[in-house]
Amino acid sequence: MSSSPRSNKNHLVIWAVFWQNRDMKNLPKMGFHESVVPQVFDGKISTWRLRDHKFKKGNVVAFENSQTEEIFGFGKITKVIKTTVGQIDLRDKTHYKTYKNRQELIGAFKRHNPAYKVNNNTPVFAYTYKFKKKSK
Repeated sequence: MSSSPRSNKNHLVIWAVFWQNRDMKNLPKMGFHESVVPQVFDGKISTWRLRDHKFKKGNVVAFENSQTEEIFGFGKITKVIKTTVGQIDLRDKTHYKTYKNRQELIGAFKRHNPAYKVNNNTPVFAYTYKFKKKSK
């Protein structure tokens, strides 16, 4: 059985698609509450986390709707900063949502992380990313 150059090329394309999909399924995930997902689509490029996800600049992560477990896109981490709740810029528009005061921010952290005790000294991991919507 001989194979033409065209069928070899098709075979390579199939393998490339397989490997790409394989890699996407094995990506680490970052969950977003369903109320935050529309913010990501509308330009949110930073997220504040109480848990260290161990992401580094250059990592690609799958973005998941935490309620539906649906992957809605991917983010390439462009910056990681460790800070505290008390040091967060309340008017940081890269985070999309801004806050009037520190108590409002602490309330938001507690709402999304009920198991954590949150105060001004609580460590925060700020992940900035470049977002790409999942292809259909």
